[in-house]
Amino acid sequence: MTRVFISISVLLLILYSNMYGQPFNDNKTNAFEITDINNWCSADAAFTTMNATADETAGSCWVNGPNHNVWFKFQATTPYVTVKVKTGSSQGSAQYLMTALWDNAGNERACAVYISNTSDITMSCENIIPGEWYYISVDNRAGTSYRGTFTLCVTDSVDYDYQLSAIELSDLDNWCSGDGAYTTMWATGDKQKGTCWVNGPNYNRWFKFQATTSTITIDVKTGGSQGSAQYLMAALWDNAGYELACAVYTSNTSDLTLSSVDLIPGEWYYIAVDNRAGTSYRGSFTLCLDATVDYDYKM
Repeated sequence: MTRVFISISVLLLILYSNMYGQPFNDNKTNAFEITDINNWCSADAAFTTMNATADETAGSCWVNGPNHNVWFKFQATTPYVTVKVKTGSSQGSAQYLMTALWDNAGNERACAVYISNTSDITMSCENIIPGEWYYISVDNRAGTSYRGTFTLCVTDSVDYDYQLSAIELSDLDNWCSGDGAYTTMWATGDKQKGTCWVNGPNYNRWFKFQATTSTITIDVKTGGSQGSAQYLMAALWDNAGYELACAVYTSNTSDLTLSSVDLIPGEWYYIAVDNRAGTSYRGSFTLCLDATVDYDYKM
């Protein structure tokens, strides 16, 4: 369960902002220290870019800046971190948010940028060093009217953006997820691309299952209620990283099907789902699995 609380530090930050009209963490040297990154979230709209000034450098994915960035820091406890910056409704008033993760030497480790004026943003990194200090910069696109409040969440793990946190699928008996249940939004490239893919990996998401038979059919669906992702690509890998099947789009919203008859019952297998390079192609999709194959095979 995500823990939400207002610490004394946050209360002092809000008091400082009210007294001097400028966020306490306006500069990197005054970065707000997050002392617990085990599924931590600030209170709703606890932080602000209002009256903040620019310092240091812009994230590589940012549209412009730095403009009104504010700073946070934490000491890594695992090799992984996920940062979420939330806005809209009770979570904040800021628009066109941008964020980046930096190591203590100023090297960028991750970057994320808005997709709409009030979209939340997420960035993850899987190779930070426990015990080292890292910095988070949060900014808005240039324009004083876009400044405002936001909510920050940080956790010392990563999600199915990475193979090591692949979502486990336990039902292989003609199973389908809910419509548009998964997304390539905010995902980053991980491991290798499928041999039939046009490019990548770009924004691949990961799933895993333990084979119950020697056969499997995987459908990745998009379009209409099934998803918004375009130019989908998928591949099936065994536990050693050997590719067993690959599929690539035939049109921007075409569904994908890939099958294999070479599984070993009891062994683990991984599915990667990606889009062709282009951030506008990212989006939601539906996933279906069945421990049989169709008339693609003679058996």
